[in-house]
Amino acid sequence: MSAHIEWLAAAETSVQVLTPGEDWVGAGEHRRPVLTLAQDDVIAIEGTPAELRALAAQITAVATAASARLDLAAEAG
Repeated sequence: MSAHIEWLAAAETSVQVLTPGEDWVGAGEHRRPVLTLAQDDVIAIEGTPAELRALAAQITAVATAASARLDLAAEAG
């Protein structure tokens, strides 16, 4: 089994939501809004506005739950 992992640095990653018809590198490729994460490459996550908000909430919840562990790792680093 293999996996492809695209690494993005959080502090250097731009986030944008694009609607169908907006001018961007993936224009014409989607019928619902797209949340993009971009540095040199673009990662596009397609979904309804509610699905994109739910994904953002999941990311926030996971980061919040892990914050104590992440803070300890950063201090030990």
